Amino acid sequence: MDGGLNGRPVKNSLMTAAPTLSFVVPCYNEEGSLRALIQALREAVEPLKLSYEMVFVDDFSKDGTWNLLKDFAAADPRIRAQRFAFNCGQSAALFAGMRAARGQFIVTLDADLPEAWLQGALHGAEAQGHQ
Repeated sequence: MDGGLNGRPVKNSLMTAAPTLSFVVPCYNEEGSLRALIQALREAVEPLKLSYEMVFVDDFSKDGTWNLLKDFAAADPRIRAQRFAFNCGQSAALFAGMRAARGQFIVTLDADLPEAWLQGALHGAEAQGHQ
């Protein structure tokens, strides 16, 4: 999903099947942390052999967050991004992301989430048989 300055989403037609997991990530001025988060998510989820998507909601960041998200979404159909037309806050961004998510299970994350927490949470779910 991609959205313009008016905040309306545009569907990414490359990904049609609903994934197992949807990671919903609200973003505000997260240009410096997005690459590491996306890489950590990929490294943590891909060994589980589960389908997934990442849904990012840019809360009208003032830095390069939106441009970076558009680039990531253009390069990977599992990454979907939308942007608010003005700053609405974290709760609104989470709500918009959860509404846009298509996965069977939704995981909400902060964009600056420590990688160690992410690894532990996903491997804990795998150990409990949630594959």
